[in-house]
Amino acid sequence: MSWMRVALVHYSAPPVIGGVERVLGQQAKVLLKHGHEVVVVCANEGAMVEGCEMRVVDWGGGDRRNVGGPTDEMNDDRRDVGGPIGTGRADESSALGFLNVEETIVKHRHVLPHWHQDGVYAFVTWRLADSLPGHVVRGWEMEKEIWLGHHPKPWTEDVEREHHRRFSKRVNEWLDGGSGECLLRRKDCAEVVVGTLRKFDGVRYDLCAFVVMPNHVHVVARLREDFGIEKVVKGWKEWSAKGINAVLGKTGKVWAVGYFDRLVRDGRHLGKVVDYVVGNPARLKGGFVVWVGEGFDDRRNVGGPIEEVTTEDRRNVGGPTEGLTNEGRRDVGGPSGGCRGDVVPTGRADVTSALGDCVVVIVHNMLTMPFDDGAATRLGEMSGECRMINWVHDVDVSREWFEQLGFVGRHVAVSEARKELLRERLGVEECLVVPNGVDVGATLGWSERLEGLKLLEREVVMFHPSRVLARKNMELGILVVEVLRKKRGVDAVYVVSGAPDPHRVASASYAAGLREMVIEKGLGDAVIFVGETGAVSDEEMQALYGLADVVFFPSKAEGFGLPLVEAALFGVPVLCSDIPPHREVAGVDAEFFGLDQSAETVAERVMSMVGARSKGRREAATRYGWDRIYQDYLEPLLKER
Repeated sequence: MSWMRVALVHYSAPPVIGGVERVLGQQAKVLLKHGHEVVVVCANEGAMVEGCEMRVVDWGGGDRRNVGGPTDEMNDDRRDVGGPIGTGRADESSALGFLNVEETIVKHRHVLPHWHQDGVYAFVTWRLADSLPGHVVRGWEMEKEIWLGHHPKPWTEDVEREHHRRFSKRVNEWLDGGSGECLLRRKDCAEVVVGTLRKFDGVRYDLCAFVVMPNHVHVVARLREDFGIEKVVKGWKEWSAKGINAVLGKTGKVWAVGYFDRLVRDGRHLGKVVDYVVGNPARLKGGFVVWVGEGFDDRRNVGGPIEEVTTEDRRNVGGPTEGLTNEGRRDVGGPSGGCRGDVVPTGRADVTSALGDCVVVIVHNMLTMPFDDGAATRLGEMSGECRMINWVHDVDVSREWFEQLGFVGRHVAVSEARKELLRERLGVEECLVVPNGVDVGATLGWSERLEGLKLLEREVVMFHPSRVLARKNMELGILVVEVLRKKRGVDAVYVVSGAPDPHRVASASYAAGLREMVIEKGLGDAVIFVGETGAVSDEEMQALYGLADVVFFPSKAEGFGLPLVEAALFGVPVLCSDIPPHREVAGVDAEFFGLDQSAETVAERVMSMVGARSKGRREAATRYGWDRIYQDYLEPLLKER
């Protein structure tokens, strides 16, 4: 179908995870994927949906005091929005280094709201790649989704504090507890980070304070004109990663993807973030480096000298300190160039102008929940002027209230139960049911590479977590998948995670023989060596376990067999060769076959282990995946006239 500009409208913009906002964010992604232009329209700034334009509007009435996402301990007072505390004048903000909501902000297309404004203080955090284990993050996300389901927005201040205590604060506590290898506890690695931060201090930015913790970094800096936060942080991470890898004598991923940043809005906020940076090591169970620049005496009031805080002032708690205090700065290099992004004038737009250029307007929950009378009234007035869809997740208004809106347009409910409630309470007889979708790739932790393999479209996925070595007996996996495909008519695939061992000539020779075997048998799309296209990350390994119907481990010899333990943790059935180490490690949690058994016999065993778990996963992905929902529901809706 032809391209359209579609507006997605809600009280608040999508956070990383949660409720209606999450559905809106994923709906935006699938519309973008299919060639549409998407505008997110809301009453507050939230996390940017990559590729979308964000428009913040004044709905012209109603109570928005509690509309928005969770705050954190450095930004917990929204009542003072509009200018730096102590001045009350927005036009003084930029001169003092604070966010000015009346000037242009550069917004970059990322999951988090990376903003830049010249001359403004920014608080930035990034962490090591292994600082938060994937299974822990997934557990938090599940818990958070359940909690958000019981605490729909808008929130009271007490609920918002509870959200921060449960989730934001827990992440900080986990990091401060020293999770992961904690490379930055090493003095040489910490020195690399400190040197990187100082490299363009006084040229591209002015450092205010920073702390290098064992597994993460906090920085407060004032951004100089023409040097965007995205480019600056990218430089910090890239240069320090190269330096740390050089120190360690290895290559690979050092930092986790992305970063958190927040522009400082006033003197009180600046005091909070600097206090947080200086106080961060108090929570620490290992070494650190902390530095605060001159000129920040009473951090609650900008201006005036300050007693310098160095690592010595922090009592040298168990970390690298020598040579890492407030030394002279090196003005190295020149300008880094501009920073590409979306230049969006701030301030609240008129509703008509915000929606006027959109062909279709999808309103999520705002016409059936009593959070903002002014917003609902304005949307009702506009519904006769554009193609508007009332997308209903919840119903909590009276028929009288709803009818006075005078809504003209299509009604969509997310379930048959909501459709019936809409009919009973509001008298809406014609309503289409469109289920909420799931971002299958994101939920399963797919990388772009894994998504391209389309493993969920296969009937059986045999996963072999291993390097390519002759004793791993991978030729049996190829023979088994051949039997499944050619004799049983099953769309099976054999996925090997690793690549040949670069230190063993025999391994490369064995891998070449396997490739020839695959070609001879015509199994090019049925045998996949993921590691041939690059190292497989921990996140990708977790995703492959999640995608597997069976972990197939046919080794002729093993010293231990760690994948058998990993498979048990993921709840994936294991079929492995009957050798002593496998019996010792897997015990009753696996099924075994003899190395003298035929490929036909082993194939029968594989099929006997593929059960309801695999079928249910594929049905869920097929029925509720956003691509299917777009094809079956969204595209026909957009085509309606």
